[in-house]
Amino acid sequence: ADDATVNTMLNSAVFNNTSNNDPSTTARTVTLTSVTDSGSGLTADGTVATVNVTQADDAIDINTTGNTVNFTEDAGATSALFAASIDTIETGDTLSQVILTLANVDAGDTLSFGATNIDLNTNGATGPDANGFTYTVSSAGASPVITITHAGADDATVNTMLNSAVFNNT
Repeated sequence: ADDATVNTMLNSAVFNNTSNNDPSTTARTVTLTSVTDSGSGLTADGTVATVNVTQADDAIDINTTGNTVNFTEDAGATSALFAASIDTIETGDTLSQVILTLANVDAGDTLSFGATNIDLNTNGATGPDANGFTYTVSSAGASPVITITHAGADDATVNTMLNSAVFNNT
């Protein structure tokens, strides 16, 4: 190849890491060891390119659907409120908090997560439950906020918790 083609090829060399897991931050090096041409043969070079790697935390992938459910008084809890699929992307990452905001809450309204019932009209914490979640209600009444915390739950545990959420009025 002519000089321009070889220079274009070398000048277009780039580094990439396609892993979703945090790569090692050890610097990568690429050394132009030698160049061989058709006239003089092999010429040693030794030019070194250095790639410094910085880890970046990948954003959580939230692919969750809110279901429309019907509630009939005295008929028991609704079906599941969510079809949750949350993925932390990076191996070993865990989830520590989920916040739910509600509207138009009436006296007696509750949310249940498995066997854990949350009174939406009373501020305070419930839990931890059998899976380690604590549910804290603030701004109880018409527009409460539920802050769900965990010391570090994996994706599947959080998805199961959210997919178990049902509405009831007692």
